Amino acid sequence: MNFRFCGNRPATECGTSTWLRERSAVRQGRHEQHREVECQGEECAGAQMIEYWGKPDATAARVRHGWIMTGDQAVRDAEGYIRYLGRDDDMVSGAGYRIGPAEVEESLLRHPAVCDVGVIPAPDEARGEVVKAVIVLAVGCHASEALTTELQQQVKTQLAAYKNPRIIEFMDELPKTTKGKINRKQLAAEARDA
Repeated sequence: MNFRFCGNRPATECGTSTWLRERSAVRQGRHEQHREVECQGEECAGAQMIEYWGKPDATAARVRHGWIMTGDQAVRDAEGYIRYLGRDDDMVSGAGYRIGPAEVEESLLRHPAVCDVGVIPAPDEARGEVVKAVIVLAVGCHASEALTTELQQQVKTQLAAYKNPRIIEFMDELPKTTKGKINRKQLAAEARDA
């Protein structure tokens, strides 16, 4: 989707603490600055972003309290750095946690046997959803129970235990967008249809 921005402010002028402090107020239904928080939130754009180009209905659907809610999920750490987690519609909601696919994918890509990976939600009766990783193996590597366990252990040591992919599936290739990114929507749809 194309965006139309006004102004040419550098990102540093916006500041990381202002972003989430103001975002926290919007999330709570108020448009005010009241306190800094360390939390996960949806990125919002104020004065810089005017509209989704040529899509006034899409813009109107995303506006809350004067902010355009982008649908991008992020987290600010104790030092003020903001880490992108993923699109709101790509998040895995399991056992009360919201898990961004990007950090799980990044952890799995550090393993030498992994060439490409897509993380999607999979239904689970007890948790609602669990993390499912769909992996393309590097040349010369073969799927096995031992490799699956090794990959799960790697994620557990690098991320919180609840982000561990409970399901790992191996494929020859992943669906991609025209820009070459993993098409998680298509991947999830293919998993549901299988």
